Amino acid sequence: MFVGPISIDSFGSQDMRSVFLSLVRCAAASFALCIAPYYSIRTWAYVLDPDIWWRIRVGDWIVAHHAVPRYAIFSQHLERQWIAYSWLLDLIVSRVVHHFGLMGIPAFLTCFQVLISLVFLLAIRHFARSFWWSWLIGVLTMCACYLCTLRMRPMQFSLLFLIIELWLIFETERDGNDKRLFWTVPLFVLWANIHIQFIYGLFVLALYVGVRIAAVVARQWLPIDSRETSPGRLLAILAAAIAGSCIGPNWVYPYKVVLYYVTHSRQYQLISEFLAMDFRRPEHYLALVLLMAACYGLHHSRRLDLFRPALLLAAAVVSFRSQRDTWFVSVVASFVLAEAVGQAYSKKVESQGEVRTRPALNYALALALALCLSFGLTRYERLNAQHLFAVIGEVFPVGGTQFVRGSHLPGPMYNSFTWGGFLIFNLREQPVSIDPRGNAYDDELIARSMSTLNAIDWQGDPDLSRANLVLLEQYAPLASALRSDPRYRLAYQDSTAVVFVRQQDHAPGF
Repeated sequence: MFVGPISIDSFGSQDMRSVFLSLVRCAAASFALCIAPYYSIRTWAYVLDPDIWWRIRVGDWIVAHHAVPRYAIFSQHLERQWIAYSWLLDLIVSRVVHHFGLMGIPAFLTCFQVLISLVFLLAIRHFARSFWWSWLIGVLTMCACYLCTLRMRPMQFSLLFLIIELWLIFETERDGNDKRLFWTVPLFVLWANIHIQFIYGLFVLALYVGVRIAAVVARQWLPIDSRETSPGRLLAILAAAIAGSCIGPNWVYPYKVVLYYVTHSRQYQLISEFLAMDFRRPEHYLALVLLMAACYGLHHSRRLDLFRPALLLAAAVVSFRSQRDTWFVSVVASFVLAEAVGQAYSKKVESQGEVRTRPALNYALALALALCLSFGLTRYERLNAQHLFAVIGEVFPVGGTQFVRGSHLPGPMYNSFTWGGFLIFNLREQPVSIDPRGNAYDDELIARSMSTLNAIDWQGDPDLSRANLVLLEQYAPLASALRSDPRYRLAYQDSTAVVFVRQQDHAPGF
């Protein structure tokens, strides 16, 4: 039997090309999902964050007392009111450590980082309508936000919740279904119990509602794009979201914390992560590039809209004021840019089957691959319990706390601002003089603590004057001053920490 020439097409070359492109996209998506875990694993930011330690202890306290604290527990300043506005995250972290040990924190954070990145990529892909454009925007944004995604902090949840909120708002704009915004109510119920920056989300929602209502009022004078709007429904959604933010054990107290941070702005000059962008980090330039690209895309769309430019302006003011909030302007700019790209890309021909099925399969495979790669990197970096404790000992005073505990040294204790969180966790017998819980201490006390640590007017610090025990960083200026002070005796030192004990004839009250 004669067999004629075999055509390449008979082997389904088109299908092979499609499979190859799908694999390339899957690999690219996996790369994007691995950005945040990669930075966290390589920098050991999981356990080097001074906040993670007091969060574990606070979560333990909540479990033991079945309540949320209202005062500065674990501190010598028990008279100070303190609102645990991130109590739900503290509880989660506490239970993770309780069931899985400290190694549970890296595993939990890795999974959560990949989840945030996946949700973000899906949202940007939805509006950009192009895989490669959405991938480029996503990668730039993830790199711009990587500082806030390194550690197990409530800011991670704010990042996720803002992505979901903007997805809801932009999709509402696209199809005109205002009822979708009611999903923001349960979102704010959860958000307000995890992070104080739920106020950013409320501002975004209030801005959107205000612009929509203003557009209805100004429609007869200005050629503003507007559609049928029910001001009553929008105001009801906003009111429900505000009411939802008050559901929880803290009730309206988070708003009191917001007022505290607004009126106590000196902390933004004292704590490094609160300082304004100095453009000495690549992520600051990436945030600026995203903002400029979003502004260009908004202008190129020639759409007369007040919400997006107002949102970009507000996000820029907040983020450029404090580098900790770089994520805010980056995420907002990425959504505006993705929408502009999607409008320009709408004429591109894509088969309906590819749009509905293949991207879902690609992202599912990318998720599995990203998790495997991330956990494989943890093994490569020797992220095991033994190495973990060794790294912790190089940064925090593990030896110093063991000496204080073993010697049964009496308090009160004086410590630095940075180490306060670790001492709350690892030296439970001694209340700290200060720790990183900013809203538990006023600006004056934090400034005084930092001046004392730098040996500036340290003799007049009342917390130091009444301390019998001083635990400091080895190379802190105050440690050098105490070495030559006859009132203190150097009782312990290692490569990380020093412990001073007050001489008996110079004890407080003598």
